[in-house]
Amino acid sequence: MFRKLYSALLIAAALTLTACGGNPIKSALIVSPETPEAWQVRQVRIGEIKVTSTDQSAESLAANAEWARKTKLELQEMFISKNVRISDDAPIVIDTQIKLNYGNFALRHFVGWGAGKGEAEVILELKDKTGKTILGTRTLLNKIAGAFETDVKPAMERTITSAVKDFGTRLK
Repeated sequence: MFRKLYSALLIAAALTLTACGGNPIKSALIVSPETPEAWQVRQVRIGEIKVTSTDQSAESLAANAEWARKTKLELQEMFISKNVRISDDAPIVIDTQIKLNYGNFALRHFVGWGAGKGEAEVILELKDKTGKTILGTRTLLNKIAGAFETDVKPAMERTITSAVKDFGTRLK
């Protein structure tokens, strides 16, 4: 009797630990500068921050606007820390695309165990005056709000912060 109960508890614990794994955020360089000068940006314009999501409800659209605002603040802080001047007439521009699938709140809330998970992709591209991408990164989060987590906000904040930080480490 106790052996079966012990086995069931071990299996339940293993499943819980598997389902509760952290939100894996992965970043990659998608465009590498051809010249060393491209790494040394001294002035930049923060361009369009385009946030799109599969969910078009009023709540999701408001959240999308919040992610755009947060991304702009993170970019400003990163460029200031790198001694890069932010200017509306700079020849170099950084464009941002954030693509979101918020997942299914009901599945996350009532089922858990990773059901209803969402996904996020953040693409940051530094472009020269001709529009050519001279530096680009792509950051993926393939599990927004997994097991026992119903709010996507903490995962999205971590993803945006991670994307901007990774991009900043690639600047000299």
